Amino acid sequence: MDTPELAVFARELIHSRQNVSPKRLVEPGPSPAELNGFLATAGAAPDHGMLMPWRFVVVPAAKRAALAGSVCPLAARARSPGHDRTN
Repeated sequence: MDTPELAVFARELIHSRQNVSPKRLVEPGPSPAELNGFLATAGAAPDHGMLMPWRFVVVPAAKRAALAGSVCPLAARARSPGHDRTN
């Protein structure tokens, strides 16, 4: 791919990306090799405001329910004090 084609390709990828709710992420996930590749690529991406180094947290499948039930509600309350997420 020459440089103009690469630029068009990159722009199309960026504009076609989608946000997927964590509730919709189901098995099978990426292999360990794929995950390492994703993290290496993400770690090389520019950040907004020079916040490097990046930090990635990989939650094993066996621990996800515990995280969702305990840590996530605490984080939501910390972000929005006084907002009841159960309503």
